Amino acid sequence: MRGLPDIAGCVPLGLIMLILMRTRYLSSASKTESCLFGFLLWLPFALRRWYSFSIIAIVTTAIIFAIYLLTETGITRQKFWHATQNYIIAGITLLTFLFGFQSKLVLQILHSSYSTAYTHYQAPFSVQIGTDFYPNIGPVYAILFLVGIALSIKNKNINVFFCSIVPVLTFLLFSRIQSASYHHLPPEFFWMFIVSAYGVLTLLKARSNVQALSIGYAAVLYGWLGCAFVFWPPARAALSPIAFLLPSQSLPPLRVANPEAYRDMIATLRMALRDKEKFSVFAFGKTFNQGMMFTLAPDLIDSMVNVSVIDQRDDMDTRALEADVAIVLTPIDQLSDYVISIPATAILDGKGIGRNYVRVSPAFHLAPECEAYIYRRTAPMSEADIDWLQSELNRYYPTWRKVTMPPDSHIMIMPPR
Repeated sequence: MRGLPDIAGCVPLGLIMLILMRTRYLSSASKTESCLFGFLLWLPFALRRWYSFSIIAIVTTAIIFAIYLLTETGITRQKFWHATQNYIIAGITLLTFLFGFQSKLVLQILHSSYSTAYTHYQAPFSVQIGTDFYPNIGPVYAILFLVGIALSIKNKNINVFFCSIVPVLTFLLFSRIQSASYHHLPPEFFWMFIVSAYGVLTLLKARSNVQALSIGYAAVLYGWLGCAFVFWPPARAALSPIAFLLPSQSLPPLRVANPEAYRDMIATLRMALRDKEKFSVFAFGKTFNQGMMFTLAPDLIDSMVNVSVIDQRDDMDTRALEADVAIVLTPIDQLSDYVISIPATAILDGKGIGRNYVRVSPAFHLAPECEAYIYRRTAPMSEADIDWLQSELNRYYPTWRKVTMPPDSHIMIMPPR
């Protein structure tokens, strides 16, 4: 969906901010507004689970601000109880939608340790700031954000100050789980834009009309130049003399290195698949992964068996190894977890479970020094194969054991739960 769910989650965030501003952070909200607040909190999570960090940051900060405003105007038992009721109503509404529409996901999250599951994607906080966050905003945006915070404190603008705390808290919470990629950062950018815009508008008020108009045009021009520098390679080359002023992130249009090789691979896969046969994709990375099949061959999606990707999140689902055909990418991505790297290596080397596979295609050169092969399974998965796979995983996870899962009695290799 080309990032649409990542960005669309910012729409309810904006509506949430409007409700908080109108109701003094729910301290004076009606029951209807409280219900709407709870519903809007759920919407971003319905689109992307990592919006949960923004939800936690919003609710925590809003409660603190509500208490502050009540204290400032003279807190009474009635006012405090009214605000408490509003947050309880919002919480019940949020939980109702969570368990009504996403109960399975919520239970999975509650029983998962994501800080452990995403160990391969973690980095020191200083590295995350320097390599993951700052390149996406650049020096001008960073300075404007700091100016906006300073002016919100000087002018006692509580709403803008709220918008400055939420992105910082969101990033701090997220950074404890994994390093943020650019698609994780739209909520932070959304709140930061409000704070930065406030800083610009406040500075413009202190200038003459001509000066304000000039600064306004300059701000708009900088925004366009920044977008062009990040997303359009020709503009990046032309703007290189002022690159130090712009975000250093580069997000050119997505294009595969060798499209003909991808077409040949899909055509060969179609010929390899017989009636009602299934296939799996043992590849993880930007060059090729199972998610790309939704674009490359959407008509084959019903024949694709999902492959475990993240160790502590997905466990080892052996159904992918029961598929009749497998696509394997080499070299194996260094960030790949063991649940995908172990079977992929075995198939490529013809060892362990790989002895059950035979290569039925030439090499598809998808990118420089990156090739894909198609294999056919020649024998069913045996008890010995499952034991071999468990022994390989036990080298890294000694407590993992094979478990027969209902309702179809498939085998999972997983930690005790």
